[in-house]
Amino acid sequence: MLEKQKILIIEDDPIFQTILGAIFSDYSVSTSESAEDGIQLIEVFLPDLIIMDINLPGIDGYEACKQLRELDCAREIPVLFISEYQGLDDRLKAYGVGGNDYFTKPINNQEVILKVEKLLSVKKEKQVLEQQLNESYSIVMDMQTTAGYLQVISRFLINMLYCHDMDRVADIFFRAAKGMNMNCVLYLHTEDKEILQSTTGTISRLEEEIIQLSGQLDRIYSFGNNRVIFNWKYASVLVRNLDDKIDIGAILMDGMEAGIRAVTQQQELLKMVSEVDSENQMIGQRITNLCGEMGQHLQSTFLSLGMVVSLDIEEEDRLNEDVNVYTEKISEELSQLKGNNEKIAYLINELSELSGEEDDALELDDEVDDGLDFF
Repeated sequence: MLEKQKILIIEDDPIFQTILGAIFSDYSVSTSESAEDGIQLIEVFLPDLIIMDINLPGIDGYEACKQLRELDCAREIPVLFISEYQGLDDRLKAYGVGGNDYFTKPINNQEVILKVEKLLSVKKEKQVLEQQLNESYSIVMDMQTTAGYLQVISRFLINMLYCHDMDRVADIFFRAAKGMNMNCVLYLHTEDKEILQSTTGTISRLEEEIIQLSGQLDRIYSFGNNRVIFNWKYASVLVRNLDDKIDIGAILMDGMEAGIRAVTQQQELLKMVSEVDSENQMIGQRITNLCGEMGQHLQSTFLSLGMVVSLDIEEEDRLNEDVNVYTEKISEELSQLKGNNEKIAYLINELSELSGEEDDALELDDEVDDGLDFF
């Protein structure tokens, strides 16, 4: 059953009160004989419409309407003035203090009913429009927030691809978490390094124990009051206030995991290049030594075969010179190999770092417009 709409009648004439009460018997009606009492009654009765006489004891209807328009609970309630005054000035004054309509005594019952129905209909339509406007505003704000989050995620993923160490991974993650208003604890754990930090700078002993043992839990584990643990291969995150951002949290975890893998792969490649370079240097030194030994061995072989009785100083120098020429050629080839190793190491570093211009374009901002904290 629909609740009856409520009408407050502020009228000091008991007979006229009775007449109006009978006319609007299908409504929930409350009456008051003075504007002062009527104003107090409004906060309790919360009428949908007010019918008010202008000539009242104490303050008149004009002053009462002015006071009503200053109250939050009555600012939008339609006021229908009733008066014996029929002039244009009276109507203008009623409109000027915030009145919505005006009728004169003696009244026409049907006319009054139509006026009330019209005012209530307009009020209802206005409420519907306000509700739609609020919903539209809420949708716009949600879209704006979502767009802000997408921008945070986009920059986070791009910057994560260019990380060159684990500290940078943690820094980018926390700046993204700030943009999402996420209060969390991060635990990074690879073979070479562990990082345990929080957005607030403090971690309780219990939080430390929980996150370090989180490998025993599901990949995403919700518990308590909006608390969630994300447990990936190289990273675990305990979020203290996730709300409805579980999907966003999972995206951040995927991006961070990709960044960690990129860092570890880069470090492994650099280590391999360094090992190969060291090995090449040792091989080069051994070849150089072998070349020297080969020259001496050739001289001994020539003598033992009787190919020459002896070598004079000029012939000996010539033989040594030939050996040195080929030794230098071998060294040049080895140097070229070392240069290739240096190029590989350079390219690996280039893949992990942006140029100055790109880095400026991707620099994470401290704030974004519209009140969203952004990186």
